[in-house]
Amino acid sequence: MSLGKLETYWISPNVVVSTALGRTTVTWFSKDGSIQRQTAASQIQPGFITTTGQQGSNETIWGTNEDWKIVLPGRAGDSDYITSTPDSRVFIEELDPQRGLITLNVYLHGKLTNTVGPFLRYKGDMKDYMLGRGVQTVS
Repeated sequence: MSLGKLETYWISPNVVVSTALGRTTVTWFSKDGSIQRQTAASQIQPGFITTTGQQGSNETIWGTNEDWKIVLPGRAGDSDYITSTPDSRVFIEELDPQRGLITLNVYLHGKLTNTVGPFLRYKGDMKDYMLGRGVQTVS
């Protein structure tokens, strides 16, 4: 990306992304074409965008196709996997409550509806082996 280049594209019917001068901005429009809200984005994924403050601070998740916002607390550890359905209806956050275990927070329309787990982490998880930690058996 060139700092002098302007890129603009639609990510859903009423949401546009603009990148200029090294900054990415997401703009939501109302049905009449007026600006509903606008925010800087650190990451754009199908169904959601993220805005992150300083290291260890809260992460804000915005639905792109539905009007919701989730503030995830800054956490230490490996709990960095988040995903969503492209229509923004379901959002999932993976947490590591204890080494070798994972738990999932399930959000529906931006509201926490369920927490499932803990489950044993997949023993073939390459992230653990690449970091030299291996996976411990939990009893």
